[in-house]
Amino acid sequence: MFHFRRVVPANLRDRLKRREFVRMLGACSTRTARLRADELYRLTEKLFERARANPMLAKSATSHRNSTTIFWRGSTPAALPARI
Repeated sequence: MFHFRRVVPANLRDRLKRREFVRMLGACSTRTARLRADELYRLTEKLFERARANPMLAKSATSHRNSTTIFWRGSTPAALPARI
């Protein structure tokens, strides 16, 4: 079983109201896990960029389902949105 874990940068923790993103990648091969982890890394990077560029967006995004609940512990990779 593989997991994705990414720490939220200290300067964004208050805005995003979390210290890290953790997600199960499912029972899969190492290659598939790496691909899924890469996708999650890119999604979190986009979220961090948006939060830095627009502080108000980050505050409203924390209440929006796409930016918070897709990264809750135990969710499945198949539920990944096309974008954040």
